[in-house]
Amino acid sequence: MTTHRKILGVATGLLLAGVAFAGTAQAQTDTRWTPFFGCWQPAGGTSDGSMICFRPLESEGGVEMLTVADGEIAVTETFRADGTAQSIEREGCTGSESAEFSSDNRRIYTRSLYTCEGDVTRTASGIMSLTSPTQWIDVRSIGVDGQQMAWVQFYEAASAFTVEEVGLADITASLGMAIRSSRMAASVPLDVEDVLDAADHVDAKTVEAWVAERGDGFDLTGDALIALADAGLDGSLIDVMVAVSNPNHFTVDGQMQSVAAGGAPSAAGMRSGWNRFPYGRAYDPYFFDPFY
Repeated sequence: MTTHRKILGVATGLLLAGVAFAGTAQAQTDTRWTPFFGCWQPAGGTSDGSMICFRPLESEGGVEMLTVADGEIAVTETFRADGTAQSIEREGCTGSESAEFSSDNRRIYTRSLYTCEGDVTRTASGIMSLTSPTQWIDVRSIGVDGQQMAWVQFYEAASAFTVEEVGLADITASLGMAIRSSRMAASVPLDVEDVLDAADHVDAKTVEAWVAERGDGFDLTGDALIALADAGLDGSLIDVMVAVSNPNHFTVDGQMQSVAAGGAPSAAGMRSGWNRFPYGRAYDPYFFDPFY
């Protein structure tokens, strides 16, 4: 972990240098968004060239978020992560949405709460997190009247040619060093503090799916496990942390079950009740909403 923190320090220094050389026009930009700048495609690509693009807003904070479908910009909107709850009405539901950066500014947490027709309560939380300098993951957990499910989508950096095909300027060209450095810093492996921070901001089920998909191991001694439980961390989340830290003994499949290596689902060596919610991978090329 020491090596990763050194890389983070070097990358952060390069990020600051990159922003300084970007010129005064970028001085008002919220640099916490820098790792996400540019255009991204669903992992594996889509036949219609769908993309999500994030461009800096110089005066308002946040980013301009564009959804591209069928080679055209379908939706353009402002996305801010300042923690402010916004009152929203949509599709027969009323409620609020908010987004904020993690304590270390490497991830974005989203939350929403709606009351829909028929007095149905709908909650959602999410994590937007870099997994490598060319990939980020969007993890969501949605609850409706006590029933909860999660899904995961990976995005990959779109090529300059793909971006130019839809008539967009490739901002990663002018901010190349800053963006590459910030992505390095934002995609270092997770540690226990990252998980604790996420658990303080989004639902435990969201964090479970995030930790499972990242697959980063943790240094979990007996004392560390006791400390996590004493800190109030959800038991099922601790189970997932144990599983990804012991890949020779457990795997975590898409149904969020621990599976003993080479055998059937098992919770040997872990706390009981390892039967979690299903999650999947889904993408609607005509619609992207960080709160939906």
